Amino acid sequence: MGDLDELFTPARQRPQPLRVLYFDVETAPLLSYHWRVWKENISPNQLQNATWLLCWSARWRGQKTIHDAAVTPAEAKDEDDSRVVEALAELIRKADYVIGHNVDRFDLPVLNTRLIDLRLEPIPPVKTVDTLKIAKRSFRFTYNRLSYLAEFLGLEPKHPMDMADWVSAVKGDRAAIRKMRDYCSQDIEVLEQVFDELAPYAKGLPRFFTAAHEMQRACPYCGEDDFTKVLPSGWHTTNASRFQRYRCETCGKFSRSRSASVNQKLALSPL
Repeated sequence: MGDLDELFTPARQRPQPLRVLYFDVETAPLLSYHWRVWKENISPNQLQNATWLLCWSARWRGQKTIHDAAVTPAEAKDEDDSRVVEALAELIRKADYVIGHNVDRFDLPVLNTRLIDLRLEPIPPVKTVDTLKIAKRSFRFTYNRLSYLAEFLGLEPKHPMDMADWVSAVKGDRAAIRKMRDYCSQDIEVLEQVFDELAPYAKGLPRFFTAAHEMQRACPYCGEDDFTKVLPSGWHTTNASRFQRYRCETCGKFSRSRSASVNQKLALSPL
């Protein structure tokens, strides 16, 4: 049994964590021939390359190890990211959920585009948690960039990178590729910390744990059993009934009982 299987095998009476993967990708910049630098629409025949992956980093929720991969200098010069793409796809195939910042509109679509371009095996449908969507849906931050959220929340800022680093990396500079890899790995640290800070206030998060036995009492987000009833207005109300609301003392998230409170259902429901 591998390390991952051991991590996600539940103890006898412990709830089982789902396989939740934080991940981030860094892509090579596009190259084109053009005459102007302002308001220029680049046509396909001006474009000299397609988007490809320089590197990626990932970490399983509940683990400390960061997994990553980056192109070698030779692969960068050949724009050959097939090894890097397949390694990331293999990791995501094991995930129940993936978490990323703008993962729905960038990271996963980029990965899928590289997979079909390289004619590699597709990844199955995977559920996502997008911290960019959380920031927009549950808050009103001045900016929703990951770097701004980290600064707003008092976390360690993202490491600086500029276009010169990307240009050097795609040309196969070993130091630039290593810097890019470190930058991407630090993004994972920031991403996880930002998610943990936003989660208690966020709406619509999925459960990250499943019960080890029927009707097990455990927080669906962190798996702990340390609840406080939310009083005085401690009810989650639906059109049909109401449920007792709880707050986890470990992670701060709210949840509710699965069964409706006795004598709270009306004989008729609103239209």
